[in-house]
Amino acid sequence: MSSTLYVDSLIEKTSGNGVHIPGHVLQVVQAKYNSIISTSNNSSMVDTGFNCQITPTSSTSKVLALVTLSNVRKTGDSVTNVRLYRNTQSVTEDIGNLDTGDSQLLTIPYAFQYLDSPATTSQITYRIYWRGANANMYGPQHITLMEIAQ
Repeated sequence: MSSTLYVDSLIEKTSGNGVHIPGHVLQVVQAKYNSIISTSNNSSMVDTGFNCQITPTSSTSKVLALVTLSNVRKTGDSVTNVRLYRNTQSVTEDIGNLDTGDSQLLTIPYAFQYLDSPATTSQITYRIYWRGANANMYGPQHITLMEIAQ
């Protein structure tokens, strides 16, 4: 025998706990960055200064990061990669492997998503790091973070 529950609204019993339905989006935050970001470091990842913050409401929540980096340009013989960091820890491997060879110019967008399990209710800063010689990003860049209930 199955039951059906019909309601017009739900109100949390204890303030601040909310109603968490697994798979539902609990909150969405977005950061947009319009400045030119440059790097000449081809050997190690450096912080672009582009980041977005979220404070999960539950330690069991997941955070879906959607990242769009517009107009990534590089010249010369080097590889350009990006990574997503949670605070100071890399949560992805190198994303993209832009290698144009000698004296070529290439402009591409990077777009990727990552589902993270931060296991915290403390504020988190997701940051974009990258490396590459003679590389630039021209805005707009976007990070959208969605807290997903579990």
